[in-house]
Amino acid sequence: MMEGAAAESLKRYVVSFGLGLIGLLIAHSANSQSSTANFEVVVAGFNIGRVTAQEIKKEETTQYHVTSKVSFWFFGKVDLGFTLTNVFQKGILMDSKSLSKTNRGDFESLISWKDTYYDVKAATYKFENNKPVKEAISQTSGSFYFHEPQDGDKMLSETYGLVSRVTRKSPDVYEVDINGNRNQYHYVKGKLDKIVIQNPIKNFVVKRVW
Repeated sequence: MMEGAAAESLKRYVVSFGLGLIGLLIAHSANSQSSTANFEVVVAGFNIGRVTAQEIKKEETTQYHVTSKVSFWFFGKVDLGFTLTNVFQKGILMDSKSLSKTNRGDFESLISWKDTYYDVKAATYKFENNKPVKEAISQTSGSFYFHEPQDGDKMLSETYGLVSRVTRKSPDVYEVDINGNRNQYHYVKGKLDKIVIQNPIKNFVVKRVW
């Protein structure tokens, strides 16, 4: 009798716990929204890698996650893995971390909002920057994957820690000059179609996989 009662009690506990966990997962899903976009990386017509971008919205917080992995030839084979995370609160960038891991060295850039300025610790290929940014910014390369900018907007480069102004070059095409490298963002019906990226090592085209 005691063993049967204990088994029945355990069964009720497991069922109750399972229903509670399902309820929490449903509540989390209802309170957050996520979108994913996939891209291929092309150089001179050859596919050399992929990019995945994700936007996660929950209440007043929005996160952007971008990951990519490419391999190309630059005086020898270069393998590059890149990860980027942006955290926005009420439309303002709060924190950013970008990490580039290559077979020729790793680079990391950290940017954090400190009430009145961004603390910047940026390092990328042949470039370092620790100069603070003394204004709040609402645009980054991460947000560009999901939201078309406007002419005159300011964006903060997560890898360089530099602020650049967006220039509209033609309908649905926008250009940003980052440390002398001009990147162009092309949109189709409000969705990012491709990015033409100038890079100190090699220029890339990031093309949406529809």
